[in-house]
Amino acid sequence: MKSWKRMVFGTHVETVENNDWINVYANYDIGQGQVCDTLDIVLNRGDGSCQELVYQLDDQEREILLKKMQDYCIHQEGLTL
Repeated sequence: MKSWKRMVFGTHVETVENNDWINVYANYDIGQGQVCDTLDIVLNRGDGSCQELVYQLDDQEREILLKKMQDYCIHQEGLTL
């Protein structure tokens, strides 16, 4: 069986070598009606330590996230953002 590794922000996550995982947060500015410029990322390591990272979104990525957020809200709550 082939062993697949996922490389995210310079670390292998969810492999037999470690128990690292990431949490990614996309924020929405209600006043502006748009996705914020960055993703907040927390790299949680299997040893209990964590590292906070920031990813700068471009306009196209923000547009994609806005659609995904909108679709999710409609699907889950029947409401728009």
